[in-house]
Amino acid sequence: MTGPKGAGGASSGNHEDESRPVLLKAQTSRTYAFVRFINKTARHVDVIWLNYEGARVRYKTLSPEQWVDVNTFVGHPWIFRDSVSGDRLVVQHEAVYEPEGWNIEEGWPPTRRLVSITIPVYTLKERCIQLIRRYVKDEDISSLEIPRSLQQDIRNTRSNFVPLIDRQALLNEQQQQIQQHLVQQQQHHQHHHHHQEPQL
Repeated sequence: MTGPKGAGGASSGNHEDESRPVLLKAQTSRTYAFVRFINKTARHVDVIWLNYEGARVRYKTLSPEQWVDVNTFVGHPWIFRDSVSGDRLVVQHEAVYEPEGWNIEEGWPPTRRLVSITIPVYTLKERCIQLIRRYVKDEDISSLEIPRSLQQDIRNTRSNFVPLIDRQALLNEQQQQIQQHLVQQQQHHQHHHHHQEPQL
């Protein structure tokens, strides 16, 4: 189960490609996939679905050792982030999880694929930047006695923190839109019906 080419898998050496929505977004699919994401870290983990526009939708935040069952589709990529620091996490040594399809011949109910979320082997540079980010305020970065290129890398990791769309907020917004639409339809129907009543 590897991510798409250039998607930032552990073997590619480039860990930030999955943040490019042009490369990673959900594709239309009718092939179901049933997975259980298990947080095997001591961190709180955001389970993130990349939607059809490539936007990051937080599906759920998992506590350490917590799991969530997800019914998804082939072609729907998932990524995982430390919910506090934004650090990337991996599943099966890959930065992007691409679900494998379920086949009806496997029987019903479907057996979920168990997918463990773990901490990758960060490069020394990545780990140093994580620690500096944790202990040094933004305004103090330029006063560090390190090369300017590293100062810029630290700033870039902060600015690359992509805001997430919260799944529950999205569902609430959709529910409100549906309710508004139903109210408008009902008002239109009552108004239209009222005008057609015969006069006595």
